[in-house]
Amino acid sequence: MLHHLENSKNIHQIQEGNTNNVSINRGNSANNYEGDGTTTQYNLSSEEKESFEKQEKVPNSDLSIIVHEMQHQFDYDIENAFGTKDSDKQSAKDPAEQ
Repeated sequence: MLHHLENSKNIHQIQEGNTNNVSINRGNSANNYEGDGTTTQYNLSSEEKESFEKQEKVPNSDLSIIVHEMQHQFDYDIENAFGTKDSDKQSAKDPAEQ
C-alpha cells in the first residue's frame, strides 16, 4: 500500500487537523490516471486515540491511526468504491464509518 501511494501519479497531502479524516482533493488528481488525490488530516492527541480505539476496536497508537487513514488514501487512489458515484469517480467512504 505504501509503495503504491509513493508511486502514484496522484498527490496525497498530509497535514495536522482537528480530526482524522481523508477527503478527495481533485486538484491533486493526475490527468488520465485512475483514482483521485487526497488531503489527509491527522490528530494524534490522546482524545482522538481513545475515540479511534472505541470506534475501530483496535489498540490505539500513532501508527494504527496513520495506517488506517492510509487505507482510505489507497482506496481513493485505486477508485475502490464503497458506495455512490461521484461524477466519473467513485467514493471511498466506508459504509462502516458513515
